[in-house]
Amino acid sequence: MLISIGSVLKDDMGNSFTLDKMINSGGFGSVYQARRDNDDKIFAVKTLSSAFESEDKLRSFQNEIRLTAKIASPYVIKYEFAHDGTKYPEFPPYIIMEFAQGTLSEIICEQTKLGDPFENEALVQMFNQLASGMKTINNVLVHRDIKPDNILVCDNILKISDFGLSKIAGEDTRTLSFKGYGTLKYIAPEAWNNDTNTIQMDIYSMGIVFYELATLQYPYELKESYDQFDIRDVHLYHTPKNSMKANPELAPHLASLIMKMTEKSTQKRYTNWDDIISALSLEITTTDFISTIVGQATRRRTEADLKYQNVVLEEQKHKQEIEDYCKLIYSQYERTILTPIKDFAEQFNMSYQGDQKIVFAIPSPYRGGYKFLNRGC
Repeated sequence: MLISIGSVLKDDMGNSFTLDKMINSGGFGSVYQARRDNDDKIFAVKTLSSAFESEDKLRSFQNEIRLTAKIASPYVIKYEFAHDGTKYPEFPPYIIMEFAQGTLSEIICEQTKLGDPFENEALVQMFNQLASGMKTINNVLVHRDIKPDNILVCDNILKISDFGLSKIAGEDTRTLSFKGYGTLKYIAPEAWNNDTNTIQMDIYSMGIVFYELATLQYPYELKESYDQFDIRDVHLYHTPKNSMKANPELAPHLASLIMKMTEKSTQKRYTNWDDIISALSLEITTTDFISTIVGQATRRRTEADLKYQNVVLEEQKHKQEIEDYCKLIYSQYERTILTPIKDFAEQFNMSYQGDQKIVFAIPSPYRGGYKFLNRGC
């Protein structure tokens, strides 16, 4: 049975929820506003596009639900019930969750229209909520898809949602998938190499969200018509725009924190949320003169770090381009020269019955030298 406006769904306790209106729709399915019949409390119901196509996907979904049941935080959306398609087989999978009034993406858009960045005090408050929520989530699982659209607003509190569930709904939920990880514009550099999902990937993605909150801009320059390769390039080889130039009122310690969250190297990036929360709690309690000097010093150090990072990334990009070019040349060489010779050698050995066979060896192109050995010829 299809789910639509007017459908009545149930949770694991048998409570009925009537779908009043559609909130959003996409490749994953749809989101509806629902009313619990016994007390008229409002919830959101997220439907998945279809039933699970394999037992593996069903078990994966069930495992995610067991994990998310362990997550309890005022800064994480609460999931009331997740239907995997077995308890009520007449309906496809759906999730009943806490109702939100909007998304962080909408909040950023509205603030951009006003033309004024958020004040530092408001930024610290929002950063703390998001960091606290992520700490709770990462104690259980890696989110994999941090972005403003997955951060909801409930009674002026930011709450993180879709923590690891949307990947089950299919590839349509993302522009590109890396082991179930992420939306292109927020994917950490190491994820582009298909590295294992880690907390540091979530920290990088949230660092981009912090940057957008602080500046009302995306941290990287992208041409108007960009593709996945352009985005990969900026994440791997470009430094973020200086956040203090994008927002001159941004507190230097917040700019420094965002920069460390979005470091390309995992060795330089934050490794846990406790350090981020601790950094957000810092307050300059000295005189105005000392505070000004500290701010100026932090600003200049951050600018210098950005310049140095840019030099390092340019060197890495150049090295990668050389390596890719060498691979291309070797591929062409192997296809046009080595393969025909190898084919000849194999055919000769099949035809020739003596013991003077042709031995053909192709060592790695990066170890130098290619050998064409013909014993006895």
